[in-house]
Amino acid sequence: MSIVIINLDQKENAKSILKAELTKRNISYQRLAELLKERGWKLTKSSIDNKMSRGAFNADFFIDSLKVIGCKEIGLFQPDIR
Repeated sequence: MSIVIINLDQKENAKSILKAELTKRNISYQRLAELLKERGWKLTKSSIDNKMSRGAFNADFFIDSLKVIGCKEIGLFQPDIR
């Protein structure tokens, strides 16, 4: 997996990226919880709902979530602000 981060508001952008990748693949929070359980995570749909609504999760959750849904690459950029 390739990740490049350039000066972003990490909390909001990580949340947006994960939501977008789940949406692209039509994967629900329930299904994400099931996939993460196979990797040893003890999460429920409700706990993922809470993480996503707060945007409060660690890099392990973010990266493992992307891996289990089959995301191989993400691109991050900062708009040119002048």
